Amino acid sequence: MTRRLGRSWKRSRACPQTLRSLSADDSTEGSLDGKSGAHGTSILAGHKRETKKCPSFLPRGFYSWSSPDGKTERVTPFAVVLLLVLLAVYVLNQADRLVLPVVIPNGLRCDEGKEDCGSYNASGVGGNGSSAHSNGTSSSRNCIQFDDDQQGLLTGPAFTVIYVLAGLPLARLADTRSRPLVLVLGLTFWSVMVLVTGFTTKFWELLVLRILLGVGEASCNPVAYSLLADFFPSQHRAFALSVYHYGVYLGGGLGWMMGAVSHPLNWRWTFHILGIAGLVMVPLAVLSMWEPASVKASREARRRGKTSYSIRVIQ
Repeated sequence: MTRRLGRSWKRSRACPQTLRSLSADDSTEGSLDGKSGAHGTSILAGHKRETKKCPSFLPRGFYSWSSPDGKTERVTPFAVVLLLVLLAVYVLNQADRLVLPVVIPNGLRCDEGKEDCGSYNASGVGGNGSSAHSNGTSSSRNCIQFDDDQQGLLTGPAFTVIYVLAGLPLARLADTRSRPLVLVLGLTFWSVMVLVTGFTTKFWELLVLRILLGVGEASCNPVAYSLLADFFPSQHRAFALSVYHYGVYLGGGLGWMMGAVSHPLNWRWTFHILGIAGLVMVPLAVLSMWEPASVKASREARRRGKTSYSIRVIQ
């Protein structure tokens, strides 16, 4: 065993984090790979090595470098791609939540004493107030009327309270179901909410979409933290999480910069652009994420009422 652990690194075709899992009902005693342990200690037999064939169009070793004991120790190119995709998703996550306070004073909220702030035509470019009143045929208002208390509700509790409350059940869902699926559905959902926000004409519509935005965005962090912990070894995990959290600042900057779009075009186009950008990210997220085979095996064992755990051989 010691000789095997001292071997040079092997490149594995299996997907990342392929671990040997044992079931609690495996009572036969034996040794790993039919040999005795490092100090003559016997290890439970009946282990299963769960593997998953990865796409063959990528070079060998793209997915994992694994030591003979099955523990991945090096950062793989796939893990780097996953980190960059999660960072891009998090940038959009932050921009989508922060763009509303930017566009409220830039045309979204009607000025006091004015019944209309212009028309919203089919091209999405708002006209001025005088033309709207002179024509008298404004099909929809370019701004939305609400007071200071309602603005505080929109930018505060309507999002933050729902975001906090929805995070717990979505994190539990990520623990028991496919994490990539949870994140992809969440990304699609909140991107659609942002896109639809650009078509709102009433305060209650804006409020409902803001609440639903909080539900969708709550899926991002639980899945991202869990995936990064699986695909990055412990000695590189802190660095990966710090890179991921750059999304807070990049997304915040993007959200404030998108307010500039409301001047030449319309505040509605700000939401349209961000919503479309999120939907464009969905296929990329689908292609860059999957569940490690060991996670699937342990969840299947729990569903069958068996306790699954992993073995790590220590010299």
